[in-house]
Amino acid sequence: MKKFFRLFFDRSFLIFLCVGAFNTVLSLGITYLLYNLFYANHFNITDCRWASSSIAYAICSVSAYILNRRFTFTHKGPILQSILRFALVISVCYVIANVATKPLTEFLLDLLRLNTVVSDKVVGYIAILVAQVIFTALNYLGQRFFAFKKEPDTKTAE
Repeated sequence: MKKFFRLFFDRSFLIFLCVGAFNTVLSLGITYLLYNLFYANHFNITDCRWASSSIAYAICSVSAYILNRRFTFTHKGPILQSILRFALVISVCYVIANVATKPLTEFLLDLLRLNTVVSDKVVGYIAILVAQVIFTALNYLGQRFFAFKKEPDTKTAE
């Protein structure tokens, strides 16, 4: 059991959380700002959420790649390969988090019997926050075990 926890919760996890906290604050700030701009211009609520979050994620992914490659995972592998893997992880996590979010948020609000007292705009705010949590968890796993995975040492003892 200890080995299982060490596999996921080590130094890289703590650094990832710090980098993630910075990127989350930046991403949420950009997302909420754009969400309000788009909502004020009478876009569809789902369109507002997708457009604002995709722009924010694209901007924040650049800093996340640099910080996670350099500091979190200290990855020394080929840059192009890690960029492509990173982009794939970000894309998959983004789609999963944002497709699952609205139904999950509505389900939770129904469960808590808050669905009738919460406006569509507030549901959008909550959905953005829930998506961020889902995205962060999936993103850590994808970056750690795929995008920046440690390659086995190919040196042989002489």
